[in-house]
Amino acid sequence: MTFNGKSISAVADIGCALLTCTAILAARAKDEEKRTMINKSTPILHVKAVQNRCVKFWNERFGFKTTIQVPEGDHVGFAAIDNGSVELMYQTS
Repeated sequence: MTFNGKSISAVADIGCALLTCTAILAARAKDEEKRTMINKSTPILHVKAVQNRCVKFWNERFGFKTTIQVPEGDHVGFAAIDNGSVELMYQTS
């Protein structure tokens, strides 16, 4: 019997090979997960304009400190704020 010009056994062999490869890759991925730890993740929020009032809000309301401010022409183009356990970044789009 044939399937698209190939014998059924050849198609079955290809299927078994694909399943084996998938199983090997899945096992490697599990091993990688055990070794890989994310210690910190910082979102970069893209905005039309980084406004001082936004940074001021986080500073005054939640105790964040401004750690980075990068000028872009006559305004701030990038700012990073941090409170020790959480860091946020704002960038002009």
